[in-house]
Amino acid sequence: RGSDGAGHERGAFAHPRAAGSRRRAANASGMHDLPLSPDDRGTLLRVVRTQPPRDRLLAELVFGHGVGLADALTVKAEEIAWGEDRVKLCAHTGRSPRRTVTVDREPVEAVLGERRFGPLFATLSGVPIRPDYAARLLARVAEEAGVPSGLSVKRVRGAKRVVASR
Repeated sequence: RGSDGAGHERGAFAHPRAAGSRRRAANASGMHDLPLSPDDRGTLLRVVRTQPPRDRLLAELVFGHGVGLADALTVKAEEIAWGEDRVKLCAHTGRSPRRTVTVDREPVEAVLGERRFGPLFATLSGVPIRPDYAARLLARVAEEAGVPSGLSVKRVRGAKRVVASR
């Protein structure tokens, strides 16, 4: 037993954090680790405008808005708030209930077509695209722009793959 420094008694089992975990910064929920410099990011976003709508939209979310790749893949068509020229997309992050991002309407309509349900980033049959495929897609787009993407696809235990930031 002891005090936590604020005058509160800690019991034998009280443990504010799991062993080995670090305390998060006070503003951590609003921070995004963008792997690109501002110049590289600007170059990539200019080049990506010539890419197909799905590639353009995914790159804009990840590199332009700082949404994590796994979070970007959680956007659902039925949760899109449609505006005249722009739309709000809702990404479900692991740390908070959701994060909204406003983007141009045109690429979202091109990606969805007539579909208004299911994942935004999906095949024509509605099957969600895999994170490893999306990471390769973003790495290819960044390579075409001549900038480092900061993404890699790592093999884990045979066929399972995981997306990692470098």
